[in-house]
Amino acid sequence: MSQQGIITNNTAMKPYLNLLLFVQVNNSFDQLNSTFDQLNILAKQYNATNYTLGIESDVNNIVIYLSHADDARNQEFIENAKKLTPPPIIEYPEDNKKEVKFNSFNSPTLMPRQQNYLRILGGDGITTFNTICSAGFWVRSAGREFLATAGHCALNDNVEFYNLPSDGENPTLIGQIIIRETSGFDRGYIMKTNSKVLASPIIRDTVDEEFPELQIMAVTDPDTEGMVVCKSGYNTLVTCGRISGIFDSFTRPRDGKVINNFVMADMECRGGDSGSPVYVYLDELLPTIMIVGMVFGAGDDFCLIHPVNAILFPGMEVITI
Repeated sequence: MSQQGIITNNTAMKPYLNLLLFVQVNNSFDQLNSTFDQLNILAKQYNATNYTLGIESDVNNIVIYLSHADDARNQEFIENAKKLTPPPIIEYPEDNKKEVKFNSFNSPTLMPRQQNYLRILGGDGITTFNTICSAGFWVRSAGREFLATAGHCALNDNVEFYNLPSDGENPTLIGQIIIRETSGFDRGYIMKTNSKVLASPIIRDTVDEEFPELQIMAVTDPDTEGMVVCKSGYNTLVTCGRISGIFDSFTRPRDGKVINNFVMADMECRGGDSGSPVYVYLDELLPTIMIVGMVFGAGDDFCLIHPVNAILFPGMEVITI
């Protein structure tokens, strides 16, 4: 069923309707989710190895990334995956050889996609070239993928965001921030427009050699004082602390803006950490974690955090593993 009416009739989305584009597609999001779940079951059933699954809106299908080095072990998985509806696209981004089947489209003009992909993970640096912030977490809405970050990370609406690459590499466009608020909630959503960028439900942890990538398995609320939380940010990397306060609202002295629904945690956050994902974990469940919020304010010994569930718009859902 189309979500267009649900979105256009929602009062929270009224200011942003002129920024949205609705495109007729062959595969519904529910259908793709169902196929995605079936692929996960098949991968476990046939002991698939070194694979990545992703629902990619630009091709309205699921893409499986594989390596030819594992063809023998993955053969049964691939054969059974092709029987699903819709049949997924299979790509080999690390090899020159690849199999690309645009099964969801009936168009002779579609070309094989480029092999150079960029994953944007929670905690990675992002920039407008005027500001530097941190990538938060990925969400889906109306068949599109959006990267959450703090609203004040953009000085204006519709600004383009790029990743902050390693030395010697060029920045890569992620997309435009099409939803941006700095009063009430300090939140922004960057719509992914670059098909070479992959929306990954992963948070970067450069501090932990054993688990350098943390997988988002669920969303929970930071609703208890004393609860231990961690954040991954571009500037101060991974820091942890306890929730020291839960607030309904406060008026920011420097500009008089009211900020709603946030918590304070006694951990280090500084400039460049705005937008950082905040999460909780159990040792026995690592590398999976539960995401709880996003940093929007910083000090030497504290972070201000919006709960995830407070900053999602209706129809948005966090991308998880």
